[in-house]
Amino acid sequence: MTLTSVTFAGVGCVVELMQSGRPLLAWILEEESAQLRLVTINKREMKLAANRLLPWLGPQYSGSASRQEIQERLGQHKRVREEYAAQMDVPQLWELAQGEISRADAQWFASLIWSEPDVDQVAAMGQTLLNHKTHFKFSPPFFEVYPAELVEQRESRQKAEEARMELVTKGSEFFRHLYEASRKRKAPQEVEGLPGDAESGEIALALRKILKERVADPDAHDPEGLWKMLVKALPLKNPGDDESLPLILATAWGIFPEHYNFWMDRAGYDPSPGWFEPWQRDLDNVEALVDNFYLTAKSVATEDFVSIDPDSTRDWDDAVAVTRLDAEDADAPGGYGAGIALACPALGWIFGSDLDKAVLHRGSSLYLPEAEYYMMPEPLALKLFSLKAGQSRPALLLRLKFDPEARLVKASPELVALTIRANLTQKQCESVLSAAEEQEGLPAQNPAVPFAPMLKTALELAGKLQARRVAAGAVVTERPDVEIFLQDKDRVCIAQRELLPLVQTLVGELMIAATFALSGWCRERELPLIYRSQDVALPKEFAGVWRREEDIARVLKTLPPSILGLEAKPHAGLGLKYYSSFTAPMRRYQDLLNEAQVVGFLRGRAARFSKEELAALLPQVSSRLELTGQIQRHRPRYWKLLFFQQQEQLAPGSNGGLKYWDATITDENNYFVQLMLDIAQINLRAPRELCGERIMPGARVKVRLGKIDPLRNDIQVMEILDA
Repeated sequence: MTLTSVTFAGVGCVVELMQSGRPLLAWILEEESAQLRLVTINKREMKLAANRLLPWLGPQYSGSASRQEIQERLGQHKRVREEYAAQMDVPQLWELAQGEISRADAQWFASLIWSEPDVDQVAAMGQTLLNHKTHFKFSPPFFEVYPAELVEQRESRQKAEEARMELVTKGSEFFRHLYEASRKRKAPQEVEGLPGDAESGEIALALRKILKERVADPDAHDPEGLWKMLVKALPLKNPGDDESLPLILATAWGIFPEHYNFWMDRAGYDPSPGWFEPWQRDLDNVEALVDNFYLTAKSVATEDFVSIDPDSTRDWDDAVAVTRLDAEDADAPGGYGAGIALACPALGWIFGSDLDKAVLHRGSSLYLPEAEYYMMPEPLALKLFSLKAGQSRPALLLRLKFDPEARLVKASPELVALTIRANLTQKQCESVLSAAEEQEGLPAQNPAVPFAPMLKTALELAGKLQARRVAAGAVVTERPDVEIFLQDKDRVCIAQRELLPLVQTLVGELMIAATFALSGWCRERELPLIYRSQDVALPKEFAGVWRREEDIARVLKTLPPSILGLEAKPHAGLGLKYYSSFTAPMRRYQDLLNEAQVVGFLRGRAARFSKEELAALLPQVSSRLELTGQIQRHRPRYWKLLFFQQQEQLAPGSNGGLKYWDATITDENNYFVQLMLDIAQINLRAPRELCGERIMPGARVKVRLGKIDPLRNDIQVMEILDA
């Protein structure tokens, strides 16, 4: 029988139809009113409208063939057509047709190869053209010929899609191995993974890039849904939405070390020690400007200026000296004189330089359990501008005078080359202040002893300043800080720092007084500043000094976050009419900008920045401070949760019993209680029913913990007992 095509399909005709995007061979069993009953090469019967057949029909056989004969003939035609299709050079066919015609049927294309093509050859041509959507578009019964430019675009997209599907196929399997390895805590080299050929190397690079990007931004735009396809098969609920999963996989692969600080990546904060090296020329220019300042600067080295900081501090950015004024003082007879010296990087800072942009991007310094990261380059933060005792440094020196009741009488800033007397620690000063209060002998080996009279006078002033703020509605909280130590890089130890109420009051109140005074001085001269405000009305009973955890929780719950702005608005928590920070210009970019306003006026009778220029900078300053603030909040909490996880794993309790932790109930409602774990100063929430009936803020309890996942910031309370 000649294998010719037919015009109308009837019973016994071999036909093709589209199924799942591919041509499928079938045999017509019945025909009635343009409706066909078919049996496919897969032995499946189906009904189909005649107009859904592909436009190459035939050959036509007897309608009385058995099912076995039908399947044999369909199989023969399938093999023959596949052999023909394998011989075709589609790009060559396209070259022959392109520019000659815009469209043609499969018969015409088959005639380019065979002089009198039979039905199998035409069908093979049709199948081939259907499979090459980059070059041809099927508009039954014709194939449109794409122009060269469109073919190039479609080929590029097809290659990209093929590469994407290969990445998903191999990557999803590899990610499954990584996830299993993370659960079994295998070393990276033990993970089954990608084949070791060149092609898999490209895939490995792509997968690494995806993981790093997802760690830095878990909400990164993924229009193709690639990430969700890669992790879809993992045994997790909604793995594509798990923000911690990229870091888990990257850690299992060895891309990041265990306990990696991913918050740095999310903030774009470079933790490397030499982050500033690309801008060495800018650094040299800053040093040159400071050297020029020393040529004409007024030197101050005779007063008892001391810095008071934690033991670990290396970037000393403020110092104080306080005296009692005599009765003949013209401004504040019998009052107090305070000198507040602030490190002054604004004196040599080149705003708008590449180094300045990098420092603005950092936003603030970070002080974390594992390391300290400075906003400014270490040669500046630890040497050039740091107020190291015995060495002359540029300083913004604020002279303040208070009357005997600690009311501010006069404020006058000046730029000086300052040499302070000593870098004291908070503990040294607290010891001296405590001994002075108790009229006890002072330990001679304490370097703060020579400054005891000055410190005592400063504390007296600070106490009055605090009382005035509280009378104005200030909320003051005092609680011991928590110190986190890392042993062998990942073994966590926690201890509560000794409460130092006297020295913290001394330093805190003098710094607040300095910033308030400088803010007022700038307002009098109409210098634009970046203010921090908390413009709310607090109940009068919230004003005071709070030390109990339940009281602190109650008052802080009412206080909204402070916000940055250019308008001088009240700061309710501080009890001030306005507040603009100046005291940490080496550590906070907003302080550097505010200091630059004062420096600009003192050197040239004009602010460094106009209000419009500050307004343009403010969004970026606010954004960077928010991102670095997230690092400073979340990273210590991670280590605290890891501490509890390690304690639960390694020390379940005496004699194998359950382990309980001391805690205080700080708040409660109909559904939950809020708890403060004493040892780590960490807030927890637990279902109310765990407490029974006796619940009240301030109650002391014992808490048993359950699941702890530091990476996901998850810690559960399993049991609460009366203390």
